[in-house]
Amino acid sequence: MRASSGRHWRRSGRVLIRREFTLELSSWRDHSRQVLPLVPVVAIIEASMHDAGGTETVLPAGQLRLDPDGQRPVIRPDNALLPPVPRGGRVVIRLLAGMADDWDALPADLGQAVLLLAAHYHEYRHETAFGSGCMPFGVTSLIQRYRVIRLGVA
Repeated sequence: MRASSGRHWRRSGRVLIRREFTLELSSWRDHSRQVLPLVPVVAIIEASMHDAGGTETVLPAGQLRLDPDGQRPVIRPDNALLPPVPRGGRVVIRLLAGMADDWDALPADLGQAVLLLAAHYHEYRHETAFGSGCMPFGVTSLIQRYRVIRLGVA
């Protein structure tokens, strides 16, 4: 999964500011649906198949549809199965994801969490033993209700 900026969505499982992401897969996990790794997904912008030689074929707009579930968004086929990925190739899906178009439209508690986290990282910017999993308690408390809960194996 590639995004135009940062990885701030990983702690809560949510993308805060709406932007484009690109998902590249060498195969479908399940031929009847593909669970997406982030939420909320707003739209499928474009999907294309790339063969082993690099030739791109854009899929027709209605061939894939989005079930924009708040916990587990899913791409489903228009018919019974997702289109086959060419051997040695990949499928590239451009998605639009995010909770708000800009900072002002975010819920106030998430905005506060971002500011607290930025202040914490600024305060301890010279700390060399800082672990990558360190998260101030206040931030954790503010984002807890937004965390994506994933149960099951799919």
